[in-house]
Amino acid sequence: MRLSAFVCGNKRRACGLHVFLSDHAALRGLQEFLRRADCVAEQARAHELDVYVPSAPNERQARRELEIYLTVWQVSNPGIEAYVIDGKEHSAGR
Repeated sequence: MRLSAFVCGNKRRACGLHVFLSDHAALRGLQEFLRRADCVAEQARAHELDVYVPSAPNERQARRELEIYLTVWQVSNPGIEAYVIDGKEHSAGR
């Protein structure tokens, strides 16, 4: 299933978020962590994941929850940056 097929709450608009990771070797670990948190996480590029938070009713809440998950993950992975990027950065190939 493609990530773009997911929508926020009952609204028919996509709400996938994009995450940049400073160390591509840690991408699989972050992906697994997010999946354990009930997120859908798929590799988009070597340093990026597309993430969907199914429990979030809208994109704003999804972003808040994802930022908390990233903060928790970074505590266990010091020195690796992981942060949400906006769609413009993502589509530009960063």
